[in-house]
Amino acid sequence: MNYWERLIDVYESWDFDSLCDEAYELSCAVRDDIRRNCNVKDPLYAAIMVGAYFMDADGFADGAEVSLFRNLFEDQPIDLGGDRFLAEYRRYNWQPWVESYLRNCSKSALEAALRFGMVICASDGFIRDEERERILRWT
Repeated sequence: MNYWERLIDVYESWDFDSLCDEAYELSCAVRDDIRRNCNVKDPLYAAIMVGAYFMDADGFADGAEVSLFRNLFEDQPIDLGGDRFLAEYRRYNWQPWVESYLRNCSKSALEAALRFGMVICASDGFIRDEERERILRWT
C-alpha cells in the first residue's frame, strides 16, 4: 500500500468534526495557492470548486458532503452546502479548469488539493471506488 492509499485509509477513520477542521485548513491552503498563481476573481470559490471536482467523482453529493461544505466556514446559510456547490461546479463547467490547475500546480499544492478531496469524500465514513480512482489518478 502506497502513501496515498494509506492516507485515504487514515481519513476514513476520522470523525466528522475532525474532517471539517482538516477541510478548512486544506481549503485555505488551496485558496492561497490559487490566489498566488491563478488569475481568478474569487480564489476561495475556485478552491471550493476543486473540492467539488472530487465530490463529483461518484456523481452525487451525499448528506455528509453537503454538511461538510456547509460547515467549512462559520455562519453560512443553510442553502450553501455541498449540493449547491456541486450544482454550480456542473453548471459552469469547472472540470477543465480544475484539471488544468491540478496538472500545473506545485507538488505541495497538489498534495493539499488531493487531501482536500480525500477529506470531502471521507466525510460519510468511506471513500467510494469512483472517488478513490479520481484521487489516485493525480498521484
